[in-house]
Amino acid sequence: SPAYAESLRCGNKLVLPGDSRTEVRQKCGEPGDVAHSVLVRRSSIADHRGVTYREEETAVAVEVWNYNLGSHRFMYRLRFVDGILEGVETRGYGYDGKDVP
Repeated sequence: SPAYAESLRCGNKLVLPGDSRTEVRQKCGEPGDVAHSVLVRRSSIADHRGVTYREEETAVAVEVWNYNLGSHRFMYRLRFVDGILEGVETRGYGYDGKDVP
């Protein structure tokens, strides 16, 4: 099962939650694959008495990037919400190109 990490090291550079997609791409290069989805956030606006008078829905872009760093290193899954890195997930060991069926 996957584990959650606080960061990802690419060479001598560290990727941390809060980094932008551009920063991560500069530090780690292009991901092996990218999945796109949309997250709908709901929020309520209330008056000073706490009575809700308006609810809003906002669509936010989500991207999941996967990095396969080879058979001697773990794979990583990075989740970006609205262009900002939200989390880093450590996966199992990666694979070399020759290991792919």
